[in-house]
Amino acid sequence: MQPTLQAKTQLLASTQVKPTGELAERIRRTAVRLGQDDVYRPEWIASDITFAYDPTPFHDWYTGHEWTWFADVSGRYLNAVVSLAPHSGGLTPKGKEVAELVFRNQATDGHFGPERSLESCDRSQVSGTAWMLLALPRYYALTGDERALQAARRLADWYAAITPYWLRPEIRGEQLEKGSYALVFSNFTHCLDGLAALYEVDPQPRYAELALQIARSVRSFDTEIHSHHFLASLRGMLDWHLLTGERFLVDRVAQEWGFIMEKGLLDTGGVPEAFNNPKTDEGCSEVDWVLVNLKLHQITGRYEYLEAAERAIHSHFFMNQAPGGGFGTWNGFHGQVGPMPPGSAGRFVEAFWCCSMHGPYGLAEVARHVYTTGADGIHVNLFLGASADIPVPGGHVRLLQTGMQYPFPGTVDLEVELQGTPEAQLQVRLPHHTPLKNATLDGLDLPPAPRGADTLPVAVRNAGRHVLRLQFAPSVRAEPCRRPDVFGERRSLWYGPMALGTNACPAHIVYRIDDATLAAMTPTPCNREGAFPSEIEFALPAGDAPDFAHTRDRRHITLYPLAAHGFRKLSYLVYLF
Repeated sequence: MQPTLQAKTQLLASTQVKPTGELAERIRRTAVRLGQDDVYRPEWIASDITFAYDPTPFHDWYTGHEWTWFADVSGRYLNAVVSLAPHSGGLTPKGKEVAELVFRNQATDGHFGPERSLESCDRSQVSGTAWMLLALPRYYALTGDERALQAARRLADWYAAITPYWLRPEIRGEQLEKGSYALVFSNFTHCLDGLAALYEVDPQPRYAELALQIARSVRSFDTEIHSHHFLASLRGMLDWHLLTGERFLVDRVAQEWGFIMEKGLLDTGGVPEAFNNPKTDEGCSEVDWVLVNLKLHQITGRYEYLEAAERAIHSHFFMNQAPGGGFGTWNGFHGQVGPMPPGSAGRFVEAFWCCSMHGPYGLAEVARHVYTTGADGIHVNLFLGASADIPVPGGHVRLLQTGMQYPFPGTVDLEVELQGTPEAQLQVRLPHHTPLKNATLDGLDLPPAPRGADTLPVAVRNAGRHVLRLQFAPSVRAEPCRRPDVFGERRSLWYGPMALGTNACPAHIVYRIDDATLAAMTPTPCNREGAFPSEIEFALPAGDAPDFAHTRDRRHITLYPLAAHGFRKLSYLVYLF
């Protein structure tokens, strides 16, 4: 085993973290969505393994997708309800019913779906069942149901049986010659996270040997197409670094991260569905991109990963959630869709067959990264709203982010309660995009952090309840377009970690973006009671284009955080100006 990069911080268990504020509301809505019966009926969810129900009338556009990507929907659904269980009162009866159907419909050799030769590359089968491989050990960890563990073992054995054929040089070469290697192969390698989940509850050496063999075969960004499965593969590699200490895994993912940041990132902080054709996004990809960044930060302690994660969360990931709680896809990114110009997000479609189930997994995992623990104390990484009970020598530290007004108007209140311990050391992350104006502990000013510091160290002493108040000074700023070769001298507009957009058509308006205009723009809060920071608005001075006749005299256009789509149904957004 190679020397390891020990993880700088450790995650809390899902049961130790309770989301609050906007994060809690987003989790609540997605749990409600998965409980609805319009499509989420057990017979439909499990039709990809039972073949006893025709799903096509419920989604003609995908025409039978659920019957060819075997165990994809049922595996994703099971993984979603397991993720939501700690935050929604436990495993739902529907989730238990789906699990029973899963147990009854697994083949004796472990696979799901029709019989296939072990010497075949069926990407839909190997990809779909990878989600079941992730779900089953997590279901076992939650419920203790031995049937889930046995089913996961059988499925892992099936992957072990098919892997030699997938890795044959002549087979890999044949796939590459067909120009389909990238799309096919990440469908196979994204089973790594499922093998890691199994190893966590059943640490048999053969699972580690298989996973490391697959991890060494993961292709590069330059040859990958489908961002979701490629990023899921990278996420699985990081899981295996944490389990085995193999240094090559985190080094390789960090390298791929650099390629994505340079060539694959959108101006929203997110990623497209296909790296070679960034006209459409996918909520599943946004989940995996966020988690790759959070895991890289957990392992290395480098704050550029946390900065990238925060921007992706507040902008693109949250934008992919609809008011009804489901997640989906925006069609029309960076391309002409009807009158929509490049740099726009076009028609939104809820992808109930995948994103609405992968989104809950992402939200629950993000909650686990709000606070982490390390040798230098408790790290406060994200200002998303969460409480946590953290054991420390001699007692507990209880944390609660209250009065969440981040990034608008910029106030974060963190309650810190010491029980049985005389002191707690906090490492509070300082985002580089928004300066910290001042910080107080129990009303007393704290020394300012050095310029450019990543964290503000805070020592909390004496038992009882304390309040740490952080006052940030956010403002609207412009950032250059990441792909001027494609979009020219366009810019993205940001307020803290939130990218801004409008549903006005730029072809019909004239406006100017300069330092004076940006400095004068101040947010207007939403007048809805209990509104969240994502619901603020900005007025950008603008008029009608000379060749555009309108019935009113336009004075401005309204800008919204892209994340506002989760609370306002915005059918069209422009995010490059």
